[in-house]
Amino acid sequence: MEESNEEEEEEEDYEKEEEWIGFSQQWDAVQAFTEAVKLNPREHRLFGNRSYCYEKLQRYEEALRDAEMSLRLQPGWPKGFFRKGKALRGLKRYAEAARTFEELLRLDSANAEASAQLEACRALLRVSPWPCHPQPCHPWLLPCGV
Repeated sequence: MEESNEEEEEEEDYEKEEEWIGFSQQWDAVQAFTEAVKLNPREHRLFGNRSYCYEKLQRYEEALRDAEMSLRLQPGWPKGFFRKGKALRGLKRYAEAARTFEELLRLDSANAEASAQLEACRALLRVSPWPCHPQPCHPWLLPCGV
């Protein structure tokens, strides 16, 4: 019995170590993309890639900012829409995320990842008690749609 507890603890330690390494690598990547943006601030893919890293770090505001910048630099870029949708989903702005994935699917109807994300957002909207806001609010203080 003790042996299995030790094995479980070792497995948990290993998983934590892998998580930390992944976290560390994402921060390193953010720094590298930040330096690259300084050298080439008009390259939309750099913002898209940094958005991905921020999303993996659960820094959704930063991820959204970079996704939107990638779309300003390259309007209609499918990956920019995907990054934006993922950031909005992370922010629990499910209706906006769903609209973003719908827009992406109008550009690329065969994008299976976007379809899956859209369905996930729709499911989250169905179960969310306040689908228009990430936090519950009183209707008389903050009407839906604002």
